[in-house]
Order: sequence, then structure tokens, then C-alpha cells
Amino acid sequence: MDAAEVRKSAAVRLPAWQVAEDGRSLSRTHQVASFVEGMNWFNAITPIAEAEGHHPDLSLVDWNIASVRLSTHALRGVTENDFIVAERIEALPVVLKKPRKAKKAVE
Repeated sequence: MDAAEVRKSAAVRLPAWQVAEDGRSLSRTHQVASFVEGMNWFNAITPIAEAEGHHPDLSLVDWNIASVRLSTHALRGVTENDFIVAERIEALPVVLKKPRKAKKAVE
């Protein structure tokens, strides 16, 4: 798939995912509730990756920023298999960090 095809397909199939500027990868990042929840998400991705024989790059930064990136390295770009794996990952539950409540102003 060329970059334009990847963007068009991602907009329809995976609107929450990012397409790399060069169109060669798909990625999804979550701010998870904890380090453990990030690892739980990665562990849920593992059987999908194994079943498809397609292994994404996983990253956990600052204890709660969990990211997954997919591309077909042998073809140096995104293929239908990347979309299939991404759609399966998107269907997984993930425990997100709850936003902090704003403090009331003291009068």
C-alpha cells in the first residue's frame, strides 16, 4: 500500500490510530492507569501477535504511556495484515488513566 492508501484505509478502519508521516507504520498510544495496566495491555496483544505471526513494536514510557506500532518490515510499509492485527488490538480492553478532577478555587 502506498501512503495515500494507508491514510485512507486507516481513516475508515482505525480512526483512533496514527499513520506515520511516511505512511510506513500504524501506531496507537494510550495513557494507561498504571505500569501494570500497560503490561496487561501488552500481554493481551501477545496471543494476537503470535496467532497472526506478526509482531508489533511495543513501548512503555514514563510508567504509563503505552504504545504499539505495526509495519511489515520485510516490505518496508503497511499491509493488510497490519490492519488486521491493529483492528484486533483495537478491540482489546485497556484501563486508561482517569483525568484529575479540577480543584475548587479558594475564595
